[in-house]
Amino acid sequence: MITGSISSLTNWASGNVSLTVSSNQPFTTITYNDDPQSGSLIEQGNLCSFILTPYTCNLPTPNLSANSLNIPCLATTTNLNSITASNTPNSSCTTPDTLTWHSGTPATGANTLGSTIVGAGTYYASFYDAISHCYSTAVPVLVTATPVLTPTFTSVSAICSGGTLHALPTTSLNGITGTWSPALNNTATTTYTFTPTAGLCATTATMTITVTANVIPTFTQVAPICSGGTLHALPTTSLNGITGTWSPALNNTATTTYTFTPSVVLHGQCIANASMMVVVNQAATLVAVGDNYTYAYLQSNTTTQSILNNDTINGVLITGTTPNVTIGQVAPLPTFSNGGITLNADGTFNIQAYTSPGTYIFYYQINYPCSTVSNTVKAIITIKAPSIVEPGKYEYYPSFCFNQNSQTSSNGLFDPSSWGDNVGILIDGVAGNQNSISIVPTAALPSGLTLNTNGKLTIAGGLLPNGNYSFNVMLYPKGTTTNGVGPIPVQVFVNSTIDAQVDQITFDTSGTPIYGSINVLANDWYASDCMNGVLAVLGSNVTITASTTSTPFYINAAGYVSTSGNSYVAGNYYILTYTIQDINNPTIYSTANVEISIVNTLKMSNSTNLSNNFNFNSVQITPNPFDSEFTISFDNVVKDVKLELFTLVGQKVYENAVTDLKDYLLKLDTLSSGSYLLKISNEQETIVKKIVKR
Repeated sequence: MITGSISSLTNWASGNVSLTVSSNQPFTTITYNDDPQSGSLIEQGNLCSFILTPYTCNLPTPNLSANSLNIPCLATTTNLNSITASNTPNSSCTTPDTLTWHSGTPATGANTLGSTIVGAGTYYASFYDAISHCYSTAVPVLVTATPVLTPTFTSVSAICSGGTLHALPTTSLNGITGTWSPALNNTATTTYTFTPTAGLCATTATMTITVTANVIPTFTQVAPICSGGTLHALPTTSLNGITGTWSPALNNTATTTYTFTPSVVLHGQCIANASMMVVVNQAATLVAVGDNYTYAYLQSNTTTQSILNNDTINGVLITGTTPNVTIGQVAPLPTFSNGGITLNADGTFNIQAYTSPGTYIFYYQINYPCSTVSNTVKAIITIKAPSIVEPGKYEYYPSFCFNQNSQTSSNGLFDPSSWGDNVGILIDGVAGNQNSISIVPTAALPSGLTLNTNGKLTIAGGLLPNGNYSFNVMLYPKGTTTNGVGPIPVQVFVNSTIDAQVDQITFDTSGTPIYGSINVLANDWYASDCMNGVLAVLGSNVTITASTTSTPFYINAAGYVSTSGNSYVAGNYYILTYTIQDINNPTIYSTANVEISIVNTLKMSNSTNLSNNFNFNSVQITPNPFDSEFTISFDNVVKDVKLELFTLVGQKVYENAVTDLKDYLLKLDTLSSGSYLLKISNEQETIVKKIVKR
């Protein structure tokens, strides 16, 4: 029975009664019950004043578009909303009823599905009236999944490395077709993947095929034999205990490869065949041919061609791929005062940089198996003496300044800045250094001075009084005392204050400086200006004040002698004056003269082959400076050479012609001390050297 109560009652007086009834169940009609005891038909809260007729759910059963669903291959779910109903009712007259899905029957709110995305199973469809909260009869729907097959195969047994591996089947035991990857490999254990043919509902499958490494019989290699020599039977048991036989039959007249076949192979064992080549050398005729290599003086490591390149075996030239050729050295290698040469196994020589000039002879033979050793021949390597260019434009030579402290010069004889040409010592056109050139004093240095191998000077503090010192050096290719140039004077000035030195510069009538540096701070071979034990450098430690003059020459602000005209008369003589000051204290200064002479233009040449008789770079004046005599040395016997000696102002003080000699001693004991120009000439060329008499 449905129970309810009157919730509200209005308009009773007018007779147009409106009442609101609440009930525990849906109802369709209200029947009034006249209660004689109540005194009225309807009273608010009167439970007995009406009768409610229960509501009957008349929703139709859903007429579904399908009563089953299939989940696609390899998928796990489907959507129930893909099924629709063709008879959806409209109980409220305004809003259609809803098709709902449930996990059981009858349909209730409790078994309503939270999602229509479902897996395999049975589900129920029902209409739902949201006004009356009424569900229709539920209709079952079966959801099934497409079965996914797994391809199955018979496993392939393990094989030995290199063994036969048949193609894998392209149809599985349960009828699934497809392909395998990667390609078969009979040398390494590999896992292969089977991929079903597109469209089949099947998964991939894998198969691992084990490849077992082979045990290889090992043997001691038989040494090469000579044709017809003894060839012992090969062992039938390997070093690792495998027995077997060899084939073909032994042959002691030709190189042959023999194959060892194991006798018994147990199940599961992987034993491979083995092979051995026995080399049979044939007798050969060896001919070695001598070799000659000539190199200029080497300032970097060099490798020669092979001495085997022109040698033959049975008339065929030996190449780098000819096997079994060795070189026998007949005599010890030469010794080297500097550098060195070594013979390599391939027949090439390594020549070290700065190897002393000279001719080096290597005696050798070639050897080849089963052949008589070749004849003995010579490999001759000649390293030419280099050409050392004595530097010093305008006959400017290095000067060093020191004070009374122990110190090493910042510049050295190998520094281009130490020379007037700013090029320095060249050996075969390359800047010389302590690796390529030896600097050898011609006599003992003043006590307290040391000439280092790098060309720098070191002075011991307090051993040399203030003053000017000089010594001569020769320049030789490293490791030799021949083919040198010099003597070259080196000046050393010891002074603890500022010191400007006299400059002597010679110009020819064309206005070209011939001798002496036109930089008054960097003087000629007499001296350089010094400032407290170091070279005076304009703008660094000194300033300069130069006197003006109306002569064709003047000293510019940079400290260089410049020309102010174009009239240069031989025999003219000019004196300029300049003063250098301590850059930090101008009250400390020193003044010196620049003596300028004009001489007739002399023919100068830089050629290294001035005539058929003598070489410019080979002419040496020793000693220089000299006391009473000096020697002029040529590289060979000369003919018809004229010697002339001039003062710096162009006055000739000596003349003589010499012929058929290599060394000439010139005695000038009555000559006054000073600087002179020595002119050496023949019919073709002229060279000029500056000499100094003490």
